[in-house]
Amino acid sequence: MLARHDSLDQLRTELESGTEALTWLRGESVATLRAALVDASLYARALRETEIARQKGARLLRRGDEGFPETLARAVKPPELVWLWGHTPPTGEMIAIVGARRSDEAGLRLAHQLGADVAESGRVVVSGGALGIENAAHRGAPDAGGLTTSCLGSGILVDYPKQNRGLFARTRQQGGTLSEYSPGAAPHARRFPERNRLIVALASAVLIVRAAERSGALITARLALEQGKAVFVATDEGHERFAGNRLLVEAGAHSLSEFQRRIQPSNGRKAKEEASRTGNPLDQKILDLLKSSPLYYDEIRERTGLRDGLLCERLLELELQQRISRLCGNRYRAYPEPIGHPR
Repeated sequence: MLARHDSLDQLRTELESGTEALTWLRGESVATLRAALVDASLYARALRETEIARQKGARLLRRGDEGFPETLARAVKPPELVWLWGHTPPTGEMIAIVGARRSDEAGLRLAHQLGADVAESGRVVVSGGALGIENAAHRGAPDAGGLTTSCLGSGILVDYPKQNRGLFARTRQQGGTLSEYSPGAAPHARRFPERNRLIVALASAVLIVRAAERSGALITARLALEQGKAVFVATDEGHERFAGNRLLVEAGAHSLSEFQRRIQPSNGRKAKEEASRTGNPLDQKILDLLKSSPLYYDEIRERTGLRDGLLCERLLELELQQRISRLCGNRYRAYPEPIGHPR
């Protein structure tokens, strides 16, 4: 074939244009050769992109490798490979903050403050790197001296959306960007729900600031609820204009104010000190009840004799520790093995 053509590029051009120069090739031979050249071209491009990504400092991590995020390895359907560019810690608690690309100013301010609050509590912010709420949350963490991680719906070399290019550069300095796609993969609609799955897998809780009725934020919240993760939704002034927020409130999601109260630095230190010193007998009582089978909230209240305020507080704390999960119908179950809880 090369004897009949000056170069491989010329052969490829003629294959693509269907010129008469290839009349000596018949039927399936042309299709087979065209497919082989396409495969070879894609393979060569993938090798080039991989080399560029590594030169820039990105790492390809396999499940089980040092540096592969532990929470991701324990996911329901963990990815076998991820690209990481930056300094995302493989251990430690992450909190997801997600929301609409088009938000009111109050929502943007709230998202930025939440990012800062999460960082100041010693946790890592994780989100999807979108415009609007997620941009504000990502910026809040490093503004407070903390870390943030962005899960991408594209390859690690592709800054999407382009308006967030500066944000991604900063994220790689104070956190990291994460992708399960080849380094140069373009953003595609089907990849963003998959990206949301990564966010949920990494996070111990999901905070919804603003969500439309049909939105990625709502998909993320539903994924989290299905996996027994705690979901908190904003109920501040202005949230009612967002149908997704209303739906989550009606479905029984926790109020975001509960999360904010729980992660206040002073509250967090006191809780950790108390837990490390003596444990909480009320928590153990609840866990003992849930070991055999899931129970409805009313059943737990009846068997423990706890008043509503205290019971809600302890259930929420156990959810945040990932020792229990809330099921549909306001039922609770204990994890067979405590996840992310010190033994």
